[in-house]
Amino acid sequence: MPEYIQNVSRIPNPGKNFDVTEASVEMIKSLNSGGNVSFTISSPPTIKSRVISALPFESLAEIEAFHDGFASSDEMRDRFQKLAADCEDANVAIIRHVRQPSSLPAEPNYIVRTLMLQKGEKRPHCWR
Repeated sequence: MPEYIQNVSRIPNPGKNFDVTEASVEMIKSLNSGGNVSFTISSPPTIKSRVISALPFESLAEIEAFHDGFASSDEMRDRFQKLAADCEDANVAIIRHVRQPSSLPAEPNYIVRTLMLQKGEKRPHCWR
């Protein structure tokens, strides 16, 4: 399991869920580095549905190299911006694994994410 994951969490504009999901899948495929795309199928009314792209990395240096390459590519920046235009919000977060799951199926159909708010915080944090 990778040491770090870059999560790109997008809240699609109304009527854009499948467009954002499909464009996110195409963006992951174009990177040729693995990763996955998931979307919310059930959430409380106070949390909006999201499309989340997850990219695995083994080190912070690997993340930095990826960001340098991404920032220097006009094509990738344009694709990211075009996708963001179909969203109410887009957020990038780097997550570090602090505890490995006790068991994982070979090909999971569902991913459970627990979103928590720290006391005094106004935005969710994703814990695995």
